[in-house]
Amino acid sequence: MGHIPPGSFERYQQKKEGFHWYQDRYNERFVKLIQDNADVIEAQFFAHHHTDSFRYLVLTAFNLQKQPPYHIFP
Repeated sequence: MGHIPPGSFERYQQKKEGFHWYQDRYNERFVKLIQDNADVIEAQFFAHHHTDSFRYLVLTAFNLQKQPPYHIFP
């Protein structure tokens, strides 16, 4: 359980990449921590945005062009 999720806020699109709550270096450290421990983390839940949205974190070796998420979760 967490309060503020990593990544950008999808409902705030004044900038192309959206609004980020974390500074880039902290977001990258958080994502790396999750990737490094993906074998023991089953799920994460955040509520700060008050929206029904999903985040999908991928390993850096994963190629989204060859295997996008909708093929993994039909």
